[in-house]
Amino acid sequence: MKKQDQTFPIEVFPQSIQEYIKKANETLNFPIDFLGAGVLFSSSLLIGNSMKMKMKTKWFQPPILYLAIVGDPGSSKSPALSFTMSPIIKKQKRYFVEYLEEMEIHNNLDDKTNNPIPILKQLLINDITPETISMIHNSNPRGIGYYKDELISWINEFNRYHSGSDEQFWLSAWSNQPITINRMSRPPINIPSPFIPVIGSIQPAILPEIFDKKRKSNGFTDRILFAFPDSVPKPFWDENEMPLHIVEEYENLMNRLYEIPGHYDENDNIQAREIPIHLDAKNEFLSWYNQNVNQINEEDKESDQRGVLAKNDIHFARFCLILQALIDVSNQEATFTIGKEAINGAGKLVAYFNDQSKKAMEYVKKNKKQKLIGSPLLYFEALPDEFNRKEANNVANSLDIKLSCSEKHLEKFRELELVDYKYNNYKKIIV
Repeated sequence: MKKQDQTFPIEVFPQSIQEYIKKANETLNFPIDFLGAGVLFSSSLLIGNSMKMKMKTKWFQPPILYLAIVGDPGSSKSPALSFTMSPIIKKQKRYFVEYLEEMEIHNNLDDKTNNPIPILKQLLINDITPETISMIHNSNPRGIGYYKDELISWINEFNRYHSGSDEQFWLSAWSNQPITINRMSRPPINIPSPFIPVIGSIQPAILPEIFDKKRKSNGFTDRILFAFPDSVPKPFWDENEMPLHIVEEYENLMNRLYEIPGHYDENDNIQAREIPIHLDAKNEFLSWYNQNVNQINEEDKESDQRGVLAKNDIHFARFCLILQALIDVSNQEATFTIGKEAINGAGKLVAYFNDQSKKAMEYVKKNKKQKLIGSPLLYFEALPDEFNRKEANNVANSLDIKLSCSEKHLEKFRELELVDYKYNNYKKIIV
């Protein structure tokens, strides 16, 4: 791969997907990290509610992912996602044409009352409220994907209509918790197994809005997987073309994921197939799991990464399921168990996304601190990691900063979330 140093571990994918990513990087200049994230999202959505990983009795994990690709304007964020999502986009277009044809037939019927109105089959949605999402999901129980070109607009839509409820909806949806939407003068909607993976792009300068204090404290930020490659200079034009047979092979593989059958109960609710860990792979699973527990226990309780590490076991299980499904459809066999290859690959993905989360957080810290110039920056740097108002005044005096200016600076530090403040005591969040 000549366009970008490889960071995303594409070796976790079957060979045909590795070739697809390599060639797209070489011929279309799409960053490998964006392509890898797009493949994970597409796989997640196409598997949907057809299967879930069995961790223990009554403990399951569906392959739901929230992904954010981070890059500057012009870094091919949207084209890379559209490219990897092409099988989904093609299905979506075909479903709409079929819907129009069915509606035309329905509209020409003499007796419409005994013939139900056709329902549009959907895979992707954007720019809608939880109520509308639930209505669409109710008609598409296998799952629907939320794709937002600029992911910050998804965040900004939270609580546009109902204070606090929209963000809670997405917290519950990530956890695959049943969702009930009560509506005025209309029957309620119940989604027993919500499956709504999310993907979108975001510019680095906007990251602080995702990493704000509230979203860190309620675990929302920790649910998001970031793909944040280093900036790559825009390459010159070359004449290499993307081999069409590689594109076709990728699309066929993805379509086979969607053909994994779901099971339905007597109430027409989809029932995911339970996928256990193969006995031969149990040791690999236990080794990774216990190492992760040790890492969490050893991490400082005030660490920015502690929340991310606490979600590792969930993301690990979801990656295991996605990778095993890709392995099976690539080999055109149905093992319906999680093997060693998938477990080892999932471990690499968790390590990659942990590093990316750390990188995003470091960028946010640097970005916030850069808003301090001159005297406020000198003052902030001179303050200890923990201090009270008296100690802050002493530092201000040593720097010949007036106490009135010191008060303004401290207020600015709080506004920028550079410090925590409680009972006249301060603690630096960003050092």
